[in-house]
Amino acid sequence: MTQIMLFRALRAEVIKVRRTLALVMILLAPLAVDGLLWLILMRYEGPARDNGWQLIASNMLFAWNVLMMPLFITLETALLGSLDHNASGWKHLFALPIPRWTVYMAKQIITLAAIGMSSVVLCVGLWLVGMSAQVLHLKPNLNFNAPFPWTSLLSALLLGYLAAWLIIAIHTFAAMRWPSFVITIGIGMAAVMGGVFGANNQDWAYLYPWTLPAVMVRQFTGTDSMIAMPTLLYGLIGGLVIMIAGCWYFSRRNIQS
Repeated sequence: MTQIMLFRALRAEVIKVRRTLALVMILLAPLAVDGLLWLILMRYEGPARDNGWQLIASNMLFAWNVLMMPLFITLETALLGSLDHNASGWKHLFALPIPRWTVYMAKQIITLAAIGMSSVVLCVGLWLVGMSAQVLHLKPNLNFNAPFPWTSLLSALLLGYLAAWLIIAIHTFAAMRWPSFVITIGIGMAAVMGGVFGANNQDWAYLYPWTLPAVMVRQFTGTDSMIAMPTLLYGLIGGLVIMIAGCWYFSRRNIQS
């Protein structure tokens, strides 16, 4: 019975997301990073490289995990939360004969799916950038004849995504708790900027949620000697704890609040 209720809540969320900016952003956010990589590739005047994929992949992982993914999480959670804050949607949802936690968890699952899908779009877009440069002979000093590193690149993106679960859980809670779009975006922007400036601070980069994806990039690419598993577990377990706490809070939340 519980699974049926959760499925119904998920189906309702899918219906609400259709034809919204939140759905469009799943494509726009990663493709914006791929577009930036295209510009970087076109301006590249460095030495010839036997593997051009390595050049653009490293730039993509840095741009996505350090800045773009945390910003995208902030915007996506705010957009998804606003769907229910508009027109006092929470009052209607809380009056339905379904457990309140299913409403919250459905929102969380949709958010996790959106961020995960964007990572896949990012990887496919990167492949298109490199293949177009090869087919059109735009950068003969960069060799894109080598096989595209699907396995290693998707693995890196997966690790960054899992480390970002804590960020996703925090922003989902904030977006669903406060009805003001400006407040939720402001909280996210401040947190993300703190992560950008503190990503290289060895004293707290491993504890600050918004730097965890960047830490995972360094660990995966071999520029950091620390073991990656504690970072991954921190992001995953921390995210699950916040999700459970959010479900508990919304299960007991006053309908009028």
